[in-house]
Amino acid sequence: MKNTLIVGRTEDEILRVELETEQEYNKENHLSLCGTSIEDEFFNDEQGDEKARDNLDSCEDYLEKEQIVQFWEMGKKKEDYIEEVLNTDGWQHVLGDVEEIGDLYSIIVSGGQHQPKLKEFVKIYIKEDDLKFIWVMWNKYHLKDIKKIPKEKLDRLKEIFKEQTNFNDFINLDSEWYAQQVENARS
Repeated sequence: MKNTLIVGRTEDEILRVELETEQEYNKENHLSLCGTSIEDEFFNDEQGDEKARDNLDSCEDYLEKEQIVQFWEMGKKKEDYIEEVLNTDGWQHVLGDVEEIGDLYSIIVSGGQHQPKLKEFVKIYIKEDDLKFIWVMWNKYHLKDIKKIPKEKLDRLKEIFKEQTNFNDFINLDSEWYAQQVENARS
C-alpha cells in the first residue's frame, strides 16, 4: 500500500510525504516513509519552454559535443541544436522532474529522506500533531519490519494517510496562495 499526503509549505517548497507499507519487491514488508518536494515557483507552458531554452543555452553538459560538432559541420547553429532537443525531448524533460499542478508546473527539487523542521513550515496542511507523529515514525521506524512496529502506532499512521492528497490537491489546500502563483505566472 502506497499513500501520499501533502503536509505543508516552507519558504521555498511544498512537501509531499509518501507512506508505503507493502512493497511488491519486498515480501518482508518494511515501513517506508519518504518525502518529495516541489519548488514554490510555478510557471506555465510558455515559461517552461523559456526556462528549458535558457538551461540548454547555458548548460554544456546537456549539449553533447559530438552532436553539436555534427550540427556545425552541417552549417547549423547552437540555436538549431537547442530547437532539435526541445522538439525531440520536450521542455519538461530538459528541466528534469516536472510536476503539473492545475494549469501550471513546478520542478521536483528533492526526494527521499527529506524532512524540514517544523519551524521551517510557513503553512502546515494537516494537524501539527499528525505531522509530528509522522516525523517520529519516520525517524524511528523507516525501513523497519512492519511486524515489529506497535499496531496502534501503525494504525494511527495509516489513518493519517487515509485522506490521500497529491500535488494537484495543493490547489485546494492553499487556494489563495496558489491563485497568487497563477497570477504571477501570467504576468
